[in-house]
Amino acid sequence: MFVCRRPTKFIQDHRDRPFFVTSRPMCPRPHQVADSYRQPYPTGRAARAASFYGMIANFDENLAA
Repeated sequence: MFVCRRPTKFIQDHRDRPFFVTSRPMCPRPHQVADSYRQPYPTGRAARAASFYGMIANFDENLAA
């Protein structure tokens, strides 16, 4: 899992006053995710759909970090 430390530190250091942070997470290769993110989705789905949902799950996990 990749988490950019600079925005996270900035948010922690400035939590007591207003600020704006933008983050542009990118997927280097669409639909390429670890099996652990693909597995929770039903195997009846197309592999591409399970990978897509896995990418969203990975993004959500990283965003919550």
